[in-house]
Amino acid sequence: DKKADQYEKIINGLKSRRAIKEKHLRADSKQLEQLSKQIRYYSARRANLLTERYRQIARQLFAEYELIAIEKLDAKEMRKKNQKGSGATNRGKNRKLAKIKPYEIALLLEQMADREGKTLLKVDSYKTSQVEFGTQYQKVVSVNGCLSTLEN
Repeated sequence: DKKADQYEKIINGLKSRRAIKEKHLRADSKQLEQLSKQIRYYSARRANLLTERYRQIARQLFAEYELIAIEKLDAKEMRKKNQKGSGATNRGKNRKLAKIKPYEIALLLEQMADREGKTLLKVDSYKTSQVEFGTQYQKVVSVNGCLSTLEN
């Protein structure tokens, strides 16, 4: 969302200014206090904006589909996978994970599914795209209102 990106730029600018001023001012300085207050304000605005956007996406998905399958989103696991990269790469990926908040998206989808009476399926990410590792294809067929499963 463009507005969220604008808030992110403002927040980063304020944090930079605060970091510079922290070197020269006392910890209880009014200027540092004011910058921290502004950072909290814009962070809350950004978080509220993103939460509302995630709700809109969840509503659109559940309006169109009865069943939604998502990957089990675990930010800790995502960060572990990134340990092989350089420090700068890890910081960039951690920053992106903090921006999109995968846990919040999954939580909103779960709440919406419960409220709407729809089905949310959380799938383990381990080899999800690799069918040859024991995953079997199943096709669900409706015959005269009865559901049956065909396996290949």
